[in-house]
Amino acid sequence: MKSYSSYRKYYSEGKLRRKLFALPRQGRDELLEQLMILWTLLSAPETPRAIRLVLVGVLGYLILTVDLCPDFIPIAGWADDVAVIASALSYVHSFVTDSLKEQAKTKLITLKRKKA
Repeated sequence: MKSYSSYRKYYSEGKLRRKLFALPRQGRDELLEQLMILWTLLSAPETPRAIRLVLVGVLGYLILTVDLCPDFIPIAGWADDVAVIASALSYVHSFVTDSLKEQAKTKLITLKRKKA
């Protein structure tokens, strides 16, 4: 199996930012916060390799254009993304610390400032 780092070229802050701010306005902030928790957990050095691989799959699904239900379809297009995020958070919840949540909030504030 390839190392998750070989997939880094597909993941960038810019691609994540485009995806995040394409989200529908209703419920965006909560979803953005959850996505940033996953992104921050991926980059945390103490995150186990198996969890990183799960996060690479989840974030790849969200960032890349391949989708079970394309995002341009109203409601349904984002429903699968929300389900993937919820499933991922449920799976990795024991690795999400208060400190990591604070880091994610800080990163989200930075991303929002870059958008403005």
